[in-house]
Amino acid sequence: MAENVIDCESVIAPKRVKGIQNTADYTKNVIKRAKIKGMEHVNYSKKLILKRVTGENCRCKQKCFERISNQDQLEIIEYMNNFTQNKTIIIIRMYIPDEYYNWIITASTSFKYSVRIISRASREILDYKNWWTVWYKKNTVSIESVTCKIPKSQKTQFTIAKFNEFMFHSEYPGCIKARDFIDGLAIHTFVVRTSSRLPIMPKYSAYISDIIPINIKKINDIKKVMQYIPDEYAEFWNVLCNWPTTNSDADE
Repeated sequence: MAENVIDCESVIAPKRVKGIQNTADYTKNVIKRAKIKGMEHVNYSKKLILKRVTGENCRCKQKCFERISNQDQLEIIEYMNNFTQNKTIIIIRMYIPDEYYNWIITASTSFKYSVRIISRASREILDYKNWWTVWYKKNTVSIESVTCKIPKSQKTQFTIAKFNEFMFHSEYPGCIKARDFIDGLAIHTFVVRTSSRLPIMPKYSAYISDIIPINIKKINDIKKVMQYIPDEYAEFWNVLCNWPTTNSDADE
């Protein structure tokens, strides 16, 4: 009995219809546009996000709008709602040390951090810049690629920006394992210590003077937004604006 034979060349695959998008991609694009434009939308958690508004119904956690007139608020919101995806948005956020302190100690639910806010006296800032070169290597290659059989151009250098996951264990001080990708299969092992001796923490101050001058350009930028800073934070920034300044970037 003859078998049914299908000619592959005679079978025409259906063409993809232009304009049809995947549902997940469509949802992603809708949410992205709504967030940029400040429109009402449902987020990925199926929670209704209301339209961006100003005045008494403003839900912003910042208090800067309390010092801006209603007309200025409307102009700012209108300007923000017209941002495009390709436009670079620069947002200046200024925080006081107490806010950083609270963020650090609440950053993780599984670890307890010990945080201390030092005074402005520079003698409490230790010189780690000159210290670390005595105990740690600036450049090193992985143990796996240190062999002479591997060409120099193919050796794996220890570069922070190249890897996405780092691992270390207290039983092997000075040894770091790195992966190109999180949970990746390839592991690179680096010995970053210059010797087996335990490092001695720095004892010298990083600066000679008790007060370190700040670049005048940074102070001028702060003064431009001083009128929008809430009263409870104004004292800190007023003191900072009277800090000694320098015109040299190298002196910071």
